[in-house]
Amino acid sequence: MTRVGPLKIPEGLPDEQVLFLTDIFPTGYMEADAVKGRTVTSWPSLKTDLKNAGANWVNRKVVEDKGLITSHNPDNLPAFN
Repeated sequence: MTRVGPLKIPEGLPDEQVLFLTDIFPTGYMEADAVKGRTVTSWPSLKTDLKNAGANWVNRKVVEDKGLITSHNPDNLPAFN
């Protein structure tokens, strides 16, 4: 992984192809089908909405799936180090 600011970008992914979403921000991508078929995490209260949008929701601090990086909330930023 490459270190970029406080986040580690997965090796082989140009930083312009990486999107980091935390807290409630993954919900904005449900309407655009951006989470469909992807493994994501979020604030736990959004689990059902994300699953209904076709995401595979998991209870982890940080999840990376094909350049889409999600986390529970900003408190999980240390998990990127």
